[in-house]
Amino acid sequence: MAEALNQYDYRKIDTRIIGLNKLFFDGLDLPDNQPILIIIKGGEDTEKLLLGLQLTYNLGLSTGTCPAFYSNYHTKAFLEDLLLDTVIASCIRELITQNIENDNGINNVKFADKVFTIGEIVSNCNSIISSEKSITESDINRFLCEEIIHYSNRTNALHLKVIDESDGNSNFLSRRTGDSVNNFVDKFGENEGFLKKYFGSIKIDRIAQNYQQLSDELNSNAYPIIGLAYQSDYTEKSYSVLEQLMLRIRMADSRESKSIPNPKPSKKAVILIVDSNCKVPEYLANIVIVLDNNILSDYMIQRLRIEKCETQTAALGWHQYKRRDYGIEVFPSLHTYFQKRRYLQRAMVYTHSDVVTDTFQQHLEACRTVSKLGVSHTDSIMTLDYFDYKTCNKYLEALQTNRTLEFTSDELLEHILFDKDKSTSSTDHPKGLSRQEILYGDHGVTGIVGDANCYKRFLAFGGIFSTAIQKEHTLILLLNKNEEITRRRLLCPACLTSKKSHNHCENCYKYIHFMNINIGCITPDEFIYYLKQQIDIKYKEGKKIRRIVFDDLQVIDFCSPLLKNSSLFLSALMTVCREEKNRLIYSLR
Repeated sequence: MAEALNQYDYRKIDTRIIGLNKLFFDGLDLPDNQPILIIIKGGEDTEKLLLGLQLTYNLGLSTGTCPAFYSNYHTKAFLEDLLLDTVIASCIRELITQNIENDNGINNVKFADKVFTIGEIVSNCNSIISSEKSITESDINRFLCEEIIHYSNRTNALHLKVIDESDGNSNFLSRRTGDSVNNFVDKFGENEGFLKKYFGSIKIDRIAQNYQQLSDELNSNAYPIIGLAYQSDYTEKSYSVLEQLMLRIRMADSRESKSIPNPKPSKKAVILIVDSNCKVPEYLANIVIVLDNNILSDYMIQRLRIEKCETQTAALGWHQYKRRDYGIEVFPSLHTYFQKRRYLQRAMVYTHSDVVTDTFQQHLEACRTVSKLGVSHTDSIMTLDYFDYKTCNKYLEALQTNRTLEFTSDELLEHILFDKDKSTSSTDHPKGLSRQEILYGDHGVTGIVGDANCYKRFLAFGGIFSTAIQKEHTLILLLNKNEEITRRRLLCPACLTSKKSHNHCENCYKYIHFMNINIGCITPDEFIYYLKQQIDIKYKEGKKIRRIVFDDLQVIDFCSPLLKNSSLFLSALMTVCREEKNRLIYSLR
């Protein structure tokens, strides 16, 4: 039975666009021997071409096949340059992540000298590097990670950062060594293995009004993933051409499966990119994605909606997206952070279970709690036998009189802000929880509410150094704040009492981090998306950010109108922190 199952791959296909994966609940479902037709449509300046090209290429990487992309109105050189720019920018992001997570993450990585014409480079511009200082190839990767050097997709070259942030000839360093991703497929070795996943083979070509070539490609297995950017004259003839093409897509594998006795399972997808004004036979499509520009509060929001999805479930509603150097980035709407599939459908089992007995779904949540202690999720499910999982005793023991804690106001504040519990060891409870975790949970949300000048900030910052002593990381969210002023307010209590220099507490300060959000029209979807990215990345010692301090939450009332008008923003922020096992502390009045 196991061998029979292994013949087929039931995993969803990674689109390699994090937000888009979330909208399809972890990826696209491409059934075996059944081609999927995806239509991406949008008006002018909606970046539908980039999304279609990126999706075509990424599906090819995820399936380990060579995709093909065709266009009847863009040149081959333009498409190859567009794709290569996004791949190089994605690799630079990966380098930065590796450099954050591991001290040796980019050592011996030959990225720059394989992608750019690196030699003995002398900078001749007035910048942070002396005009007589030579930049060698060993410096380039580190400079890219520290954003001293940046890649310009306008000049296809590396430039040194200067005060005016121009990318002209004065700060030019080196040019790209190739013009297509195919030029770099075999250039990376074992030391650069984490970068090889970004480079794959792809066929890019331009087609005219003769679609016979494309029809032949659709009927063959040479290119299982095909993208087609189509611009028509909006006539009945163009509609007929599209309908015939789409019918060939839907019928291609059915004919092949009849002609071959035991056809080998294959996954095929065709991505059609059209203008929103183009009349398309959508009844033949499996998935339809609509891109749109929307004016909201005098600010243009680019939105994405899955209009049709007959092959799998998907997140409904409008979602935000933006074009970045590394391609399209999708920010799922806030409601997706609360959404749990089939939650109400399973309500009967949960409702009719008594309050001291876990259902199997609660058992799985307990397994995830065990996994954070060092046991993998899979191992935790194997080691915790559900039939021997006596939940009644664990809950009842927590309710016993000797487990009830009576705090004074000072002691309660100390428990909430400083996560301190010296009275009970973590091993005293069957689940390995301390008394504080029994009462409040091992992560939670604390709101500090008060009038102006009532020292809310001192309370909010009070637990930062206690967390730093335990070598846990804290992220301070700043909204339209001056980092220098906030840094001066971070006075170590031990230094104040002992009158020592701050240099003696350097080890504490390295566990405190800033994330500054500039004033402007940032949406709550984008805010939560980037915050989650920050807390998902591990530091060099393998730890993530544990505590998040949101200083002066009421600042959003006058500097971030889109955050202010969102009734779900604070709830979504709390939900993300709970799911990621972070403690959120915010202050407001």
